[in-house]
Amino acid sequence: MILVNFPLLLQFRAALYNNFGIYSTGGIQYTFDLQSQAKANQSLIDSFVKIKAQDWYGLFGFGLEFYAVYFKCNIEIKYAQGFNNVFIQDFTPVSLPIESIKNKTWLFTIIFEG
Repeated sequence: MILVNFPLLLQFRAALYNNFGIYSTGGIQYTFDLQSQAKANQSLIDSFVKIKAQDWYGLFGFGLEFYAVYFKCNIEIKYAQGFNNVFIQDFTPVSLPIESIKNKTWLFTIIFEG
């Protein structure tokens, strides 16, 4: 999957204590899947599940900041839950047992700033 994400996040930070800080984050995100096969034709030999190219997510998470002399390091973990059903029912044998698909993602991020 090749995704293009457009997040809108808010951060709530606590006061620093000995060059350490914690924060929580939350917001929404629009995602576009560049590799989506929503308009592709199915074949019986190579069948696949069709997924919509666009989705909206709700995100929340928390992080830890560490301030050193020459750089700042953030470590954060976020959970993203898709709002919409991205499944496209095309009544092929592969897709008949599926009712809906909602995206769920865990993100682990390490950020270095100089």
